Amino acid sequence: MYAVEDRASRRVFGLAYKTLKLMYDRQGARHTYETLAHAKAMYEVEMAAWDPSQGFPSYRDTTQAVYVLLHIVRATISGQSQLTSSQSDAMFAWGQQELTRLREWLRGLEWTGLHKGCLAKSGNAAESIAFPHIASHYLIKMVLNPLIRLCSMPGGRAVVSRELVSAIEHAWSAARLAYPDPVHVDIGFVWSSGLARIDSRLTELKAANVVNGRPQYSRIYN
Repeated sequence: MYAVEDRASRRVFGLAYKTLKLMYDRQGARHTYETLAHAKAMYEVEMAAWDPSQGFPSYRDTTQAVYVLLHIVRATISGQSQLTSSQSDAMFAWGQQELTRLREWLRGLEWTGLHKGCLAKSGNAAESIAFPHIASHYLIKMVLNPLIRLCSMPGGRAVVSRELVSAIEHAWSAARLAYPDPVHVDIGFVWSSGLARIDSRLTELKAANVVNGRPQYSRIYN
């Protein structure tokens, strides 16, 4: 709950996000309605705090919030969480609503200026060069990979609309226009990059979103 009550401490939110990733995604802990409700509150606080004028820190925190959203949706439709039927219905309906919100956020994302603060050592030219690498890394880690995993679950493809996949493609195209690839520049200082993988992951998501050549939309979950 500290991650909800005290946004001033970014470390608290980071630890809460890592707890979801390590305990529930990797170690297979099972959610109760209360733990999912806490994750939901954490997500909502972060999404409400989105402020593009803050540059990269806000982009980073918002994409981590997207990871939390997709984690909740996965946990709900998996049938492994300890939820009643009415609790599952309510959480599923909320998740669908927020996936629409995610699509709108991606469609409206203005990338120019989001490079500010992406490096520990500030410098506008260096940050502008580094940002496409770091931004693509977060897009893969927090959005694409969780969506691909969601699509691999029974009923998961029903939740991920073609419009959402298209919005991700649109967002990345807009990012590339705002921050074109640098030429003949040493990027050894960039601590993470998804540029070499993001196109293939987008292709994989589009393939995972299609059943027998046709997108699947119906509401299905256990």
